[in-house]
Amino acid sequence: MKNLSIIILSIVLSSCEHGAAKLDINNIEVHRAYQDSILHKNNDPNIKLSALKNLITEYRNLKLENKDSNANYLYLMGRLYSSLFTIKDYPLNGFLFDSVTKNLRDSNLYINYVDSSLYYNEEALKRNSNDLRAMYNFTNVWYSDLSYFGIKEKQNIRIPYSYFRDQVKWNSRLNYILNNSNKFYNLDSSINKELSQFIVTIPYFLLISDIDVNSFDFTVENNLSKIIKWNETYTTLNKFQNFKFTDEQKILNNKLSIIYEKSIKRIEKNRNIAQKRENINSFGSQYIGSWDSDYAILKVFNDGTYTIHHYSPNPEDGQGVWDCTSNSITFTRTKGAHIAFMYEEIYHSESATLDYRNIFAPTLCKNGPDGHVDFCFHNHKN
Repeated sequence: MKNLSIIILSIVLSSCEHGAAKLDINNIEVHRAYQDSILHKNNDPNIKLSALKNLITEYRNLKLENKDSNANYLYLMGRLYSSLFTIKDYPLNGFLFDSVTKNLRDSNLYINYVDSSLYYNEEALKRNSNDLRAMYNFTNVWYSDLSYFGIKEKQNIRIPYSYFRDQVKWNSRLNYILNNSNKFYNLDSSINKELSQFIVTIPYFLLISDIDVNSFDFTVENNLSKIIKWNETYTTLNKFQNFKFTDEQKILNNKLSIIYEKSIKRIEKNRNIAQKRENINSFGSQYIGSWDSDYAILKVFNDGTYTIHHYSPNPEDGQGVWDCTSNSITFTRTKGAHIAFMYEEIYHSESATLDYRNIFAPTLCKNGPDGHVDFCFHNHKN
């Protein structure tokens, strides 16, 4: 495919009129070959940067219908701006950054190329969320900006890091990378899957550096979300044939795996609690209050708990939690006596579900195996 694109490009460039304007915007490979033919003519980074600026101007001036919503055009523009960070001929030290003055060579240029690259690749992904190359460029530039900031921060040097210029947008882009990276493994049809491997590696590195394995707080929802995302990236990275974890990462992965297993249980518990609260909010009003009988008094509270006091045959107290549907309520004992005493199996069980028999004259009953009413509560008071 690449050789065919070069042949087609050569034919186009041999005509009297040539350049990006003569290329079909739908033929991405030809455009990629054209851009590379310009950028790779000279190895001098200053000449290369001048060529890159000219290419950007050339593509900006293309007369295309609805080009600002054309996924191919957006990707190609994003590719050009990304070149400042994806081509090794533009090094940070000695070119973008002046080691003598300890300043960026051109702060405005840096900001423009970071922001423009992220913008165009992001817009391309909005039109085609499966665009592997746009995602690669988007992730690469976002991470390069983070990496450059980290390098210079250690030297007590500040650069115009995009996080400080727009934290809301920065976090939105971080979440996009975390939430969308793993799918590109299956979308990458190349043999070595180098692009998708890089895309998945970045969130993995971000997460292992952000999760505290020594004092992980299972009560923080954001921590649980992070460990779930870590497991997704870890699972995907294991599929890449050319990816190998370091010994240090293997040790860390084992610790994170233990946290993940505990987190799954915690998430399930939280999910059950949330469902219970939803049920109580939807149907609980008919149960909340005091329920009297000749033998006991049951008090049902709107926080999902209950208490019971048995008058006979022996005074005894109990408490627990409850859940409900539109026509039944389930009591789960946590301490002391249960809600029934006539039917021993229920009395000694952990939970029992009772039917709401009559909405106009409510009576909570539990039928025994012989078909008789085991225990009833009536005289409901809110």
